[in-house]
Amino acid sequence: MPTDPILKPVGDSVFVVWKDRAVFDFSRFSERGDALSAEVAVTNNASAELHWARVNLASTQGRGALIRALEDAEPVGDWRPLVDVACRMVARHVRTGEPAVALEPAAPTTETRWAVDGWIPAGQITVLFGDGGAGKSYLALSLALSGLLDRAITPRWRMGPLTRVLYLDWESDRQEQAARLWRLTAGLGSAPVDGAILHRTMRRPLRDEIAAVRGEVARQGVDFVICDSLAPASGPEPEHADAALSALLALRSLAVTVLCVAHVSKQQADAKAPARPYGSVHIQNLARSTIEARGDEAGDGDDVTVSLYHRKANQGRKQPPAAVRFSFDPDGAVRVSNGQPDTGGASLAFQLLDALKNGPRESAALAEELDCTPNTLRSALGRLEKRGMVLRLGESGSGRGKQSQWALIDRKRGEKRVNGEQPDALSEGPDDPVPF
Repeated sequence: MPTDPILKPVGDSVFVVWKDRAVFDFSRFSERGDALSAEVAVTNNASAELHWARVNLASTQGRGALIRALEDAEPVGDWRPLVDVACRMVARHVRTGEPAVALEPAAPTTETRWAVDGWIPAGQITVLFGDGGAGKSYLALSLALSGLLDRAITPRWRMGPLTRVLYLDWESDRQEQAARLWRLTAGLGSAPVDGAILHRTMRRPLRDEIAAVRGEVARQGVDFVICDSLAPASGPEPEHADAALSALLALRSLAVTVLCVAHVSKQQADAKAPARPYGSVHIQNLARSTIEARGDEAGDGDDVTVSLYHRKANQGRKQPPAAVRFSFDPDGAVRVSNGQPDTGGASLAFQLLDALKNGPRESAALAEELDCTPNTLRSALGRLEKRGMVLRLGESGSGRGKQSQWALIDRKRGEKRVNGEQPDALSEGPDDPVPF
């Protein structure tokens, strides 16, 4: 009998390799009661498939049927010890799972693991959501190209180095994505090596295909997965908690950086207030970062500016609004550049700081400009005042018409902004951080 078989997990499959004899591929495991079964495909040393069947690994009868089939296909040597040992090794591996390890105090690492600095954590799930036509798919492909080409698409948006990308596509097809990719690479003037971006057309909920996807990720060395989009990936009732949970947990099991594209409800798409991804609240809870995208066509539609708002951040603080502009050239190329974000979709705190950049303002004027109630404005200003970011200068008018005046504090110089002075406190441009 050949000695020293090698067991190697790949995705959801487990391979047992008998050198110079055969390879056993165990996949699609199912355990009910005392029975552990798997689909077993056996190939010989010449990579010819000898037999494939579902086998109860602990059943003498089931293993016997497999042995007889292999003896008929290739009557060379004794198959029984190979089959028995392989089934035993795989059953032990599947039932043991991850071993418990000692948990000991360790100083936190100073290295921050980001795929996109401050926005997309590496090895975690980020949800990019917005209304249809907001430019989410173009942005996702642009980020993939940024990592594969090791170049920034804008000063703020640079993906960490990538080896291979897998695009899970429920919404379009390979031809449409290939055309988008051609447009972007034509605009960038360079393209990744062939095979760096893999496209997989998806027609069933993710839970039904996750085993095959995990195998693809493992075999191909994929380090970035784009899921487009979350609603069809969740199944026929994406608003239900179990649908969202099954899809997000399946994506988490890939153990790579995942950018999940999602939509918003019609009501939220038409509203000015910050939105949430369509579906269960678990989407917001399980994602480590969520980014709202709002598209705005300029001029004759040749340019689309996608404003991006950081709605949730589990690692670090939320980033100030950013924007990416896609310019569609007559020759079909798409150029990507930095854009000016629409602050109307930002948080009220950010809008207040932005409105006070040009000098002191009365509370009534601020409430009218920002389209919020006096009570909401008063609460937001109170929070900013406690954090030392704004200052109440006094009141104007008389009687019930009195209005508080507010100014922005220059935190770098310890001074308030008055008389329209413009010290560099908030930002000097769309890519500078906001101090909160």
